[in-house]
Amino acid sequence: MTFLMILTTIIFIIFISLSVFGGGQIFMPIFSWLWEFLNKYFGTNIDSQTVSNLFTISNATPGVFSTKLAFATGYLVANGHWWGFIFTFFTYLTFVLVPFLAMFFSMKLMSSKNKSPFLQGLVKIMNPIIVGIIGALIIQLIIGIAFPQVIFNKSISDYAKIDNMKIKAQYFEKIGMPILFIYVLFTVIFSSIMYKKKFPVVLLILINVALAFLVFCPWLVS
Repeated sequence: MTFLMILTTIIFIIFISLSVFGGGQIFMPIFSWLWEFLNKYFGTNIDSQTVSNLFTISNATPGVFSTKLAFATGYLVANGHWWGFIFTFFTYLTFVLVPFLAMFFSMKLMSSKNKSPFLQGLVKIMNPIIVGIIGALIIQLIIGIAFPQVIFNKSISDYAKIDNMKIKAQYFEKIGMPILFIYVLFTVIFSSIMYKKKFPVVLLILINVALAFLVFCPWLVS
C-alpha cells in the first residue's frame, strides 16, 4: 500500500507540474485536492487545519510558492515516518525537473520552427488563457478571505456551498462579518495602489499583518 501511495503521489506531481500554467496561488486548489485525495484513499491524516497552516507558512516565507507545496507533499504523505524526509526531495525534484525538461525541449523545438504559424497562434491563444486563470484565482481568493463561511471551487462535490460551522467562519462571526469585508476591500485597494507605486512588497506585507492584528485583536476573542 505504501508503494502504491508513493507511486500515485509521483504520478500526480508530474501531472500537476505539466498541466498547470503559472505559479503561486494557482497551485493552492490543485495541491489541496491532491492532499484530500491521498487522505481519502491512503489515510495520510492530512486535515483541513494542516492544509491551512501549510498555506499560511508557504505564503509567509521567502521562495517559490509552488515548489514549497511540492516539497511539503512528500513530508505530509509520509505521515510522520522516517522516509518522509527523503521523499520530500523526490517530490520536489519531480515537480521541478519534469517541467524544466519539457521547457528545454520546447525551446529547442520553437527555435527550429519559430516561424511556424501553428506555434505563433498557440502563443496568442495561451496569453488570454493564463490571464483568465489568474483572474479566476483572484476572485476565488477574495471570496475565501472576505466570506470565510463560503466554500467555492474546492472540489466537484463541494463547488459552492455555505458552511457556518467552519472554525474560521465562527471566529469572524464573533468579531463581525462587516468589519472583515471592509478590511478586505480596503487592503486589496490599498495594496494594489502601493504595489503600482513600486512600494516594497515585504514592507507592504508587514503593514497588512500589523493592520490585521489591530483591526481583529485576536487576543480578545476567546
